Amino acid sequence: MANVIREQRLIDSNKKSVILYTVLSDGTQQSNTTLIDVSTLAFALNANGYIMSSNTHPKSTYRTSIMRIVGHGKISGAAHLKFEGDANGAVMTIGTGVTDISFDGMGGALTNAEANSVGDILISTLGLAANDAFTLIIELRKDGRDYDQGQTADPQAFNSRTNGVNP
Repeated sequence: MANVIREQRLIDSNKKSVILYTVLSDGTQQSNTTLIDVSTLAFALNANGYIMSSNTHPKSTYRTSIMRIVGHGKISGAAHLKFEGDANGAVMTIGTGVTDISFDGMGGALTNAEANSVGDILISTLGLAANDAFTLIIELRKDGRDYDQGQTADPQAFNSRTNGVNP
């Protein structure tokens, strides 16, 4: 058996994503395993400025910000979330019980400070036992420089003062 990590994208629009994860541990520890590959989120732009298709020509950086993390677990150890390339450690640690952190009220969002990072979100676990389980809901905000906000899908409406609505 291996750890089971199931992902369900509840919302994946051009401005935000809300992703649900359920994790059932077999006791194997995860070490910096990619939880969210931000280049696979809807409306991600590729290096040529077009909406990504089949992960062709991904950009070197995708700016996403964590708006909120909600979690609930019954685990004997801990799960750590962090941005890829972040040498300073965990964004958040999940343990037994309920976790609900909204960065919106703390100045807006938690962003990746590492300059040479793709922006992926990683998970590591420590001390998980077989049958430990937890659920995570992660809300992300997408930066318009890296995700289409309408500039490629409908440039005329995007550039119109009326945003596509006839006066």
